[in-house]
Amino acid sequence: MNAPARIRPIVKPRSLALKCATVALTVLTALTAATQSSAAPQAVELLRLNCDTRPQFRSVHIYQAGSIKSGEGGDIDGCKVEGPIGACMTEPFEGSKPLNLRNSSVHSSDTRSVTTMCHTVAESQQAPGETVRLFGAGISRPAESAPMMSAGGQGKRPSVDFVYSNSNAEQANLVANDGRWQTQARPGAVFKTLASADAYLKKISMPLVEPPKRITPPTPPTPQSPPGEIKAQLIKYGCNETAVAGEYVCTNKTGLDECKRIGLPSKVATKCGANIEAVIPVDVGGCQHALGRATEHLCATQAGFDDCKASVDQQKSTKCTKVGTGEIYTFHRSKAGIVGCDDYIGRANENLCFSQSGFEACKAAVDQKRLTKCINSATKETYAYKLTKADKLAKLAQIGCVYNNNVSDSKHYKTATCKSEPSYKQCEAMVDKIDLLDCALKTQ
Repeated sequence: MNAPARIRPIVKPRSLALKCATVALTVLTALTAATQSSAAPQAVELLRLNCDTRPQFRSVHIYQAGSIKSGEGGDIDGCKVEGPIGACMTEPFEGSKPLNLRNSSVHSSDTRSVTTMCHTVAESQQAPGETVRLFGAGISRPAESAPMMSAGGQGKRPSVDFVYSNSNAEQANLVANDGRWQTQARPGAVFKTLASADAYLKKISMPLVEPPKRITPPTPPTPQSPPGEIKAQLIKYGCNETAVAGEYVCTNKTGLDECKRIGLPSKVATKCGANIEAVIPVDVGGCQHALGRATEHLCATQAGFDDCKASVDQQKSTKCTKVGTGEIYTFHRSKAGIVGCDDYIGRANENLCFSQSGFEACKAAVDQKRLTKCINSATKETYAYKLTKADKLAKLAQIGCVYNNNVSDSKHYKTATCKSEPSYKQCEAMVDKIDLLDCALKTQ
């Protein structure tokens, strides 16, 4: 999109402040009507308008989420439509965030006010080729002395103007040609066209069938497995260690065979025997033994189920079942050694945790950079490693860019300067991930 041209539509003299308020009210009424008629989001265009209604006011830009009605031509309430700068939704949707734009005004006191125009995709949901980031530039124009004019003989009054565009070149031209224009924080991404917004809306509106929860049983240990895994396997099959270290008694033949298969060769067990009377039952508060099995429990309360899970993690019990929901908990240990968690979809650096204690241990491993992500299977809470400032500086240095943090110069605050075209492109791709306002290319 080219730099906005200054267009003065022929309209009846009206106050610019009143006109901006009228258009804003129209937008708010349209969005409110859509909300009242249906909570479902609808795709709309984000329009940029240039308003210059009377000689004593400077022109400013305002924004409207909607579309041009038949017969309106290129004007909306006397403001020239410069074109759509993207598309968005009238209502929040899954994974969305509000699109907030700064207000243009003839009052300098409105400089910091923002308006939620519509709703758009969050950074993590952006689709390459379908969405585009908006760029912003702002200017505060002082009052201008002028010869005597109509409407009271006043010169042009001051105004605060914000221009948002999906064209990086347009923003760069504004800032380069007039030093009073300053780069604004990027408000987010919008869909390139109304059609792409409609397509995305249809895609996320399709009902998702959640697969049944299934806990994949761990691979049976071998004599070469860690002693902790072998002990857990023996407990699972009804074998418990007696007061004599290394001596196990089993409640059934299957457990006895398992003790001989992995217990004796690994030297975890020095003796395997079958004696149902010698089994030491494990008691868990709030739970009962399942079918008389000493290390399996039926829990009627959440507190009892949590205590049972802790007992399993300590390898005292082998199985917990929650009455009513049928939820089952057995021993889990990820490749990172986190008890209560398994590798998530086979990824050794990500863990899916089935107990709160396992989730907390996983979070500690993330902080130590041993893992990158933890997921709580019950609450769906996710914990991932967050880049520190030192990490961000190191990443920029790796691609040949320097972080500018000069707070005295608002135009260059939180930007990066790159020495080559490849490093500049890599920097642009990292902007949202490392919290930058912009990247600049400096080849001198």
